[in-house]
Amino acid sequence: MRHRIDTRGEWLIFMKECLECHFIVGDKTRYCPKCDADLRQQSDGSTLTVDVAHSGQTKEEALEQLRSALFNSARAHNQFLRVIVGTGLISEAVYTRLVHLKRSGRIKSFDYEGSNRGSIMVRGR
Repeated sequence: MRHRIDTRGEWLIFMKECLECHFIVGDKTRYCPKCDADLRQQSDGSTLTVDVAHSGQTKEEALEQLRSALFNSARAHNQFLRVIVGTGLISEAVYTRLVHLKRSGRIKSFDYEGSNRGSIMVRGR
């Protein structure tokens, strides 16, 4: 992902690279104007990990961290997002939010990471 600031330094435009042809496009672009690849389906196969439960977060703070991590993961072409949720209220809140996101089509799938109930793997692409 690349960033560009306008001449006044007042706002930021996010740019990303097409993984097929390496053309630089705006982050809101659906198809690459050079090779016509669907940019929303591209993934580099990597996993981003975020811990939303072990720094004294409230449920609301944890859900905001999840939202931010999903946004950043999508922009960085990550295929998976590992969310460390621990056990308890934050885990339940995150799981409930992920159910909603899957039903709305914003993520492809999610599940606990093996037998570890403290970590959820989210597939975004």
